[in-house]
Amino acid sequence: VQAGAATVAASAVAPVAIGRSSAAPAAQSDPTQLVVLDDIQGQNWLYYDPARIYEINPVAGFQLCYECLYHIPDGANLGDIQPLLAADFPSVSEDGLTATIALRPDVTFHNSGNPVTAADWVWSWNRLKNLQGNPSFLFTDFFESVSAVDDATLEITLLSPNAALVAVLTAVPFSVSDSGVAQENGGVAEEGADQSDTLTDWLLEGNSIGTGPYQLAQWDIASEIIIERNPNYW
Repeated sequence: VQAGAATVAASAVAPVAIGRSSAAPAAQSDPTQLVVLDDIQGQNWLYYDPARIYEINPVAGFQLCYECLYHIPDGANLGDIQPLLAADFPSVSEDGLTATIALRPDVTFHNSGNPVTAADWVWSWNRLKNLQGNPSFLFTDFFESVSAVDDATLEITLLSPNAALVAVLTAVPFSVSDSGVAQENGGVAEEGADQSDTLTDWLLEGNSIGTGPYQLAQWDIASEIIIERNPNYW
């Protein structure tokens, strides 16, 4: 491993730490922690924000904290896509332009305990679109709009029929964020978000607002990133 690289540690019980190589021996001596060495500086780890993340390296950590409607449980079997926060696969209209998705019940955000509703999904995806960042094309190239039918049902209007819809929805920028907490900390989903949104800064202070089995506890790009177990994971 090259000198100056950093470590990423994940723990089933104790915190997960990502940090300098000098921290690796101590972390690896703890059997409750998994330590992964990575260069978290430079251009590899830029964001821990669902609407901005586009680099490959941080996705391994990001997927511990945020979740999508669908996922691929086994990277060696890319065709096996399964519902995650969706209750089932989409119901698609005859013209292929409207997809309706029922949401898994009783899921809460790890940072607040707030229940996940369709309104959170709508807010999260509109922020993805309106931030106009690197991953925004994932929305604008495929979707016209997204709306909440009710608290437990999401409706997507597509620009054109898309047989790959479920595969597209496994992309990490389509994960859900706690919209209430996000807005309290500078999150904006409306047009103009690219100019007014400041949520990214707050997230990089060591905060995450997802539903995953872990939550971000510290983001120090110069030394280590710490991810802690979510004891209330659904």
